[in-house]
Amino acid sequence: MTIDSIPGASKINTITIRGNGNKIISNLSSIVQFNNASYINIDSLQIIGGIGFTGIAIHLGNQSKHINISNCNIEAGTTSTSSFNAAIVASGSINSATVNGNNANNITIEKNLISGGYYGIIMNGENSYLNNFGPGDFSVFPIKLDTSINLIGQYGLQTLPIM
Repeated sequence: MTIDSIPGASKINTITIRGNGNKIISNLSSIVQFNNASYINIDSLQIIGGIGFTGIAIHLGNQSKHINISNCNIEAGTTSTSSFNAAIVASGSINSATVNGNNANNITIEKNLISGGYYGIIMNGENSYLNNFGPGDFSVFPIKLDTSINLIGQYGLQTLPIM
């Protein structure tokens, strides 16, 4: 599922996807991709990599901003040890979890269960994009200490702004 820029979406006119506990199960990467999307809320959705999944469950890229992911179950596969395997990624490529760039800002990830993957959450930015990961731009820890990260292969949470 790719979510591009939606005309009219704004601070006042946010777009909310309420999953009501429903599942998206896929072996395709990225299961959910934000591509220059703004003012999107995803709530109570199960985003699950199928059997043998290797890839990215949620990808934030191309200057996506004001994205809220809450009350979701995000499973990035529990059998792969590939560094390409991740639950939530801000990256300059849909084919890599670690490409720097102006990928995302003002991201809130709260009250989720995140499992599997080499990376639980990995956010890549660049020094020239100073809004990336500044105060208030990315909320997981310690501001929101209510996202549970389990069964991660290598890294639970990693932020990589380039200095």
